[in-house]
Amino acid sequence: MSERYVEIVRGLYDAVNKGDFPLDSLDPDIEWIEANVPDLWFSGTHHGPEAVRREVMEPIAEHVDGFRLKCDRFLGVGDYVIVTGRFLGRGKETGIELNASFAHLWMLRGERVVRFEAYNDTAAWLHALYRIQVEHPMGV
Repeated sequence: MSERYVEIVRGLYDAVNKGDFPLDSLDPDIEWIEANVPDLWFSGTHHGPEAVRREVMEPIAEHVDGFRLKCDRFLGVGDYVIVTGRFLGRGKETGIELNASFAHLWMLRGERVVRFEAYNDTAAWLHALYRIQVEHPMGV
């Protein structure tokens, strides 16, 4: 199934880049997990397709101009698809370029996504959206 699952997930990224997001690809009980960063609208865990649409996807246009996803790798393993890439665009309020890396873990059953976990460069998001500079605790 992993080849079919990669195809489904690739289609979701393509749809987002065209300004769409097919909610019918999400299981009614999907758990969508983002980093818990209070200043980011998509922060936290979202339950159900409507919450993902309303709390994660729709606000993108309010905050980012020219938003798009550039995927570098897709790896299918059993019921999972791992995707790496970058978020690209420009913060609407700041004019600062968004170029944030990500790793996404998708879990599918049948033809639907049942769980999504995002590992994003939230410091790059905060900088592009709010000019917040996050210092690395290790000084890197």
